[in-house]
Amino acid sequence: MEEHAATAEMALLVLATAGYDALHAGSGTQALTFTRQWLPDLILLEILLPDLSGIDVCLRLRQTTPAPVMVMSAETDPAVIDLAFAARACDYLPKPFRTAELIGRIHTRLQL
Repeated sequence: MEEHAATAEMALLVLATAGYDALHAGSGTQALTFTRQWLPDLILLEILLPDLSGIDVCLRLRQTTPAPVMVMSAETDPAVIDLAFAARACDYLPKPFRTAELIGRIHTRLQL
């Protein structure tokens, strides 16, 4: 999980530099709670979470929020990627990611 924390920290810095307000949830349960409390415009979601599968979190998010869900993961198995899209993720960004690509995809999803 140390690798996930470092990636999350880097993503938060990239998002802040691009002018976005962002929160980091350390687990799927926390992500679901944050989403209910703060109503985000977009959700970046990791597949490998400590408590729930990112796929399960995405499915639950689709029941409670219209916000786009972008999966950002080192998981490269095509079956897992297909599951993410079946769970109605709008995008899949493989890690490691380029910061310009992350921001570009977010801008596109938010139509900025």
